[in-house]
Amino acid sequence: MFHFHRVVIDEFTYTKKEHVSHAVVTRLSATCRWVMSGTPPTSDFASVKGIALFLGIHLGVDDDAEGSTEEVKARIQDKTAAEAFHSFREVRSAYWHAERHDTAQRFLDRFVRQNLAEIDDIPLEERINAVTLTASERALYLELEHYLRAQELKMKKTGKSQSDRVRRLNKALGESKTPEEALLKSASHFDCQTDDVLNSTKACDIIVRQREEERDKCMRELKRKLIRAFKMERRLRSTRTGKEMVGKSHFQQTLDEWQRGGDKDQETKDILMELVEEARDPDASEDTETSSEAETAKVNKSSNKPKAVKKPGKGDQGGDLDEADLAWAHREHAHELRALAKELGGRVRSLRFFQCVRAFQGEKRLLSTCPACGRSDLAPEEISILSSCGHLGCHACVAAAAANEACIQQISGGCKVPASALFIVRADSLGHDKKADVDGRHWGQKLEDIVSLIKSAPTTDRILLFVQFPDLTRKVGQALEHGKLEYTEIKGSAIAQSKVLQDFQSPKSKSRILLLNLGDESASGGNLTIANHAIFISPLLAKSQFEYTQAETQAIGRIRRFGQVKTAKIYRFVTRSTIDEEIYTQRGQGLGDLAQKVQLFRVIKVPEKPQESHGHEDEMEVDFA
Repeated sequence: MFHFHRVVIDEFTYTKKEHVSHAVVTRLSATCRWVMSGTPPTSDFASVKGIALFLGIHLGVDDDAEGSTEEVKARIQDKTAAEAFHSFREVRSAYWHAERHDTAQRFLDRFVRQNLAEIDDIPLEERINAVTLTASERALYLELEHYLRAQELKMKKTGKSQSDRVRRLNKALGESKTPEEALLKSASHFDCQTDDVLNSTKACDIIVRQREEERDKCMRELKRKLIRAFKMERRLRSTRTGKEMVGKSHFQQTLDEWQRGGDKDQETKDILMELVEEARDPDASEDTETSSEAETAKVNKSSNKPKAVKKPGKGDQGGDLDEADLAWAHREHAHELRALAKELGGRVRSLRFFQCVRAFQGEKRLLSTCPACGRSDLAPEEISILSSCGHLGCHACVAAAAANEACIQQISGGCKVPASALFIVRADSLGHDKKADVDGRHWGQKLEDIVSLIKSAPTTDRILLFVQFPDLTRKVGQALEHGKLEYTEIKGSAIAQSKVLQDFQSPKSKSRILLLNLGDESASGGNLTIANHAIFISPLLAKSQFEYTQAETQAIGRIRRFGQVKTAKIYRFVTRSTIDEEIYTQRGQGLGDLAQKVQLFRVIKVPEKPQESHGHEDEMEVDFA
């Protein structure tokens, strides 16, 4: 219907192929087509082919093994059945791959032009701000980190399974999609899931109560199922099938495993044996409240329609089943008991570790003698804790046991839970509780450091604050409001976002701070030279090095570009001994000496130029890395 003389697409890399906007833009009719980006993807053929699509040029077929995992999955899903079949038949030769590479290079040579950003004359200061978590924040981060690391950081949030392992993981992740995302948030704020926790110390108290409630609930459920199992066992033994049964039932085998320490933890074994003795009594009655909760959960899981809650009765012990069905139900009941016992062991060890950490932070002496070597009067710097089970000892003995994938109490038979060097926590790294951290509202050490930095900046300077995740952005906004700092945030429709940018750039704007999402297009393309401070609250969680470099380059380019008349100042906040360090190191970002709270990492100064000077000879760069 329409034909344009020229179509210009700025920051085309943010127009994803799966979005409707991509289909609209690529189908516009025009005589000339321009696409622009400060960080164009050119790492492989698929990336160059994506550029060519905007110009209406088809470079060739895709290669299933090329590109990121997400790109490969999307490509496979888009294939027809015939295309998928032919992909198994065709074997690509080395010449075929070389020809595709040459085709991509010829496209770049003919259609791509590059100019250098004119930022050589803009001075730059880049600082690394190291953050030390308070003792209670450290405890919360450690509990989450060691639980997720026990899952090897491979599990993702899902709603498909109702197992205890998945329920615990989903609760730990909250709104996070991956374990890495949850850890990044925890390194920035102690609780992104709720708004009613005053400070991290109160959050620790809540965690202890939750873990105790989870353990007690699991014990009640175990006792209820044990009572049922004993009643089913007695009824089964009175039948002809039971009398002809050779050997022990699956239920009796389960009890024998527990007696031998099947959970590998002495405390859990003692709890199980106590529950077994209580449930063995023929007159033992089930906890009606626990039974009703379990039945309600089953009803809600099976149907969205409300149903009457079934009360425990004769049928629950197999009274309405024939002999064969009763034997099968009894066997399945034994499997459920094994799963509950495993869950109880996890609850006990999780609570033990967290209580141990908090006790050390409160300066309580927990260890008088090392259980392995017998040393006494150990100083905190000589003690280590195993996060896998919560047991502790002198560091040398704990490290030696972990090297053999064992707990320090394995020799005594008190714990047979596997361990590794990753699960060792030094007691002297836990910190100590301070009274100032207990009283009043606190937003976490990192956010409070950021608020202090913003307050220390000149009132005429404006600041861009880059955050990646929506729930963390909400916490940052609350911390700024608590610090009586006005800010604006880009959100809503395109018109609303444009108005926010216009208002922020107005000299009359009361807001000095603009919150931007580091992971999307809101942090790219715009000219925000009215600001000269850029703060990265945490490193970008990216799928690739290119995506990381692209987003960061675009973010810094909002203030360090033509039109900036002040020194561009970049601040990276890094929480010590957390995933912040790991990601920055992995992405090649130097961190200098994190023992310093604030360090001037890199400086680019441009002295006054003599009249006869030209080019880049007058630029002076100083790198403190």
